[in-house]
Amino acid sequence: MIQVTNRGKKPLHQRFSELDNKVFSAFCQTFNNVDWIADFKDNEDEFCGIDLQLTAKTSLKESTYDVEIKSVHLEKQLDYCFFQWDKWFSFCQWCNDKKLYVVIYPNLNKIAVWKVDSDLFKKSEKDYVSMRKNSCNGSNKKEKLVYKFKLSDAKVFDFNLTEYKDKYRALHQEIIKKG
Repeated sequence: MIQVTNRGKKPLHQRFSELDNKVFSAFCQTFNNVDWIADFKDNEDEFCGIDLQLTAKTSLKESTYDVEIKSVHLEKQLDYCFFQWDKWFSFCQWCNDKKLYVVIYPNLNKIAVWKVDSDLFKKSEKDYVSMRKNSCNGSNKKEKLVYKFKLSDAKVFDFNLTEYKDKYRALHQEIIKKG
């Protein structure tokens, strides 16, 4: 006999991803005179490697983007954010105009956006950091090559995240419980 638990409850990483996608969609709506077409990949294909492909259309031009979204739950702003080197290989599988790394800071009401390219890598410090294999799965750790993207190299936006904070906190508490 098979016992079913957590019926209908999605895995933690998927619930984080869905919330990140909602925040990113709301953020995009703050740009006037831009029509967005978002193709969220992270919930369709667990092996895709990017979170979404995005098209921005204005009356003058159209741009396409491959986007990686991450939420970071800090109480104090650091002057850098980690970018895992292996994410670059996922970006390279797609041929859109630009690659973007979007970091949501729910506790700080900020969203940072980096244009990821060779210039950014050249000026960013790299390091090996012990990180969880999967940020939502327990304590299995692995040394990972990361780049420290400086916040000064990003476009940083003030964005009211009040309506999402309780949801992020609840998900973050689940990670701590799994600990």
